[in-house]
Amino acid sequence: MAETIQRPTDAQAPPSPARPLGELKLHPFKSTVFGNKRMLRVWLPPGYGDRLSRKRLYPVLYLNDGQNLFDPATAFGGVEWQVDETAERLIQERRIEPLIIVGIDNAKVANSDDLFRVLDKYQIGQTVQVQIWRDGKRVSVPVRLMESPDSRR
Repeated sequence: MAETIQRPTDAQAPPSPARPLGELKLHPFKSTVFGNKRMLRVWLPPGYGDRLSRKRLYPVLYLNDGQNLFDPATAFGGVEWQVDETAERLIQERRIEPLIIVGIDNAKVANSDDLFRVLDKYQIGQTVQVQIWRDGKRVSVPVRLMESPDSRR
């Protein structure tokens, strides 16, 4: 009797040496603006921790709904957005340079508050201070609020 060998799914398969691997790090974060705790999900590109990359500066992409970006176990409806897989593919194809991706989880309740409550306090064109991590330290950087292209229709 022939034995049936089931091919592992991508989630079960060991990583291929030819496939670049990024690293996902989780950081609990307390929001003083919203008065709650959230998770920051930081994806580091392949090679980020290598000795040769230590002095390299990486662009950073910040995305909302961090729980949906990287893992079906935390994503709404069990369907992740495959941000890490897409970034890895585009880096491997040399269509984008390696970058860091930061996903900020939503509050899970009244998600629209995350997107609109703070904006009610500010005006388009106003410059606000945003806290970011740079070189292992929290620093404040100015960000000018711009009108969304969608709001001009």
